[in-house]
Amino acid sequence: MANAGQIQTTGPGFGESKPMTDEPEKVETILPARASALVVTAAGEFKFVMANGPTDAQMQPNVLLLSAVMLRSRAPEWVAEMMAWLEAQDISM
Repeated sequence: MANAGQIQTTGPGFGESKPMTDEPEKVETILPARASALVVTAAGEFKFVMANGPTDAQMQPNVLLLSAVMLRSRAPEWVAEMMAWLEAQDISM
């Protein structure tokens, strides 16, 4: 949830937070309703935020993919393989 002194709004894609403070570490974001996310904390840890839904509902393939990435990220050799693959791509970040 938001810290005191923040106004939270939702926008396209992931939500956004407009801080009313000079302390950027206290700024948080909001996910849109029924959205799931794999988040990396400031400490470098993964946190999985899953949307609430009916317990008998089938999970969306992209939510399952996020789950797989989170679980596989615990294996250092897989992380190294993915980092090497990413570095070999011709993309700029």
